Amino acid sequence: MAEKKIAKHAGGRPSAYSQESLEIARDYITAYKEHGHAVPSVAGLAVLLKVARSTIYEWSADPEKKEFSDILNTILAEQEQITLSNGLNGDFNATIAKLLLGKHGYSDKAETQTTVTLENMSDDELNARIQSLLR
Repeated sequence: MAEKKIAKHAGGRPSAYSQESLEIARDYITAYKEHGHAVPSVAGLAVLLKVARSTIYEWSADPEKKEFSDILNTILAEQEQITLSNGLNGDFNATIAKLLLGKHGYSDKAETQTTVTLENMSDDELNARIQSLLR
């Protein structure tokens, strides 16, 4: 395994955003497996950069750090694609794949639509129907 640079200050304090942290983040997209990660993740990148996950999101939201935002979006897209593919072919634990994909908007909820005709209902029937829908 090739030795990877870790962005940090003397004493192990978290790093500030820098060209080096950008390069590490860029490299993580393809080298996540070298760090023992099954999928690229925000948590994995945060550990590698020695910053909090919230810092990763702050950097990605900063308009002056557009490239970092693009890298984060690529990491999330890669995570989604890898999890979906490996979940479908059975290489990933189904429960874990379901949890991960939930973070990408996937759901197993069944949406139902109910049509109710209110014209011939008494006030009491209408109130009872409303109460049942509010539960």
